[in-house]
Amino acid sequence: MDVRKRSRAFFSSLNVGNYLIFTHGGLICTNTYDLGLQDNITNGSCVGLRVDEKGTPTELLFHWELPEVKVE
Repeated sequence: MDVRKRSRAFFSSLNVGNYLIFTHGGLICTNTYDLGLQDNITNGSCVGLRVDEKGTPTELLFHWELPEVKVE
């Protein structure tokens, strides 16, 4: 809950616009859980979120995962 609270305070401090934010999967999972993306953020994933003025994610825009590379 503390991570969610801090991240939403950060999101709410941003001006309206598009941002590219790099973070760890734990922070992403805490913010996407209520949107249906639960505990399946893999390394190298990219997630697009729409947030409201309070910093609360309201919509999952996309979820892309790094393709698996097979080494032979």
